[in-house]
Amino acid sequence: MITAIVLAGGVGKRMGMEIPKQFVMVNEKPIIIYTLESFDRHPKIDQVVVVCKQGWADTMWGYIREFGIKKVKWVISGGSIVQKSINNAVQFLSDKCVGDDIVVIHDGIRPLVDEYVLSDVIVKCQEYGNAVTSLPYNEQIFIKETEKTTNLDCIIKVTTQKM
Repeated sequence: MITAIVLAGGVGKRMGMEIPKQFVMVNEKPIIIYTLESFDRHPKIDQVVVVCKQGWADTMWGYIREFGIKKVKWVISGGSIVQKSINNAVQFLSDKCVGDDIVVIHDGIRPLVDEYVLSDVIVKCQEYGNAVTSLPYNEQIFIKETEKTTNLDCIIKVTTQKM
């Protein structure tokens, strides 16, 4: 069984909006729904738990129903920081997962879930026991207080799909 934890507990303070950023509408659909649709379509994902900002679960369930998301089984409350939200979800799933089950963790505000990348990280997790999505880093990096640059051949950028 493969379960996705989709983190949607943030507030988006820097955006200065009245609603959490995951509920911001883009083309008449909240951002979180684009993310959930990707997991709903993925053939290897069996079920999803959404970690939601406290007080917003009814709104989340309303959108899940409105847009026909089928794989979301649970919406639970998040913590005060993302690490606590992840911990809440892992603890919640502790009696629902067994043996070689896989748990995928994804940031709900990142709707561009690439099916190939997600499939690949699942395969790597099955092969090695855990995995994280990473990409080559192609931006210039400078070391503070020196004029040295880093060798980009040994730098990768870690993205949000973790297992």
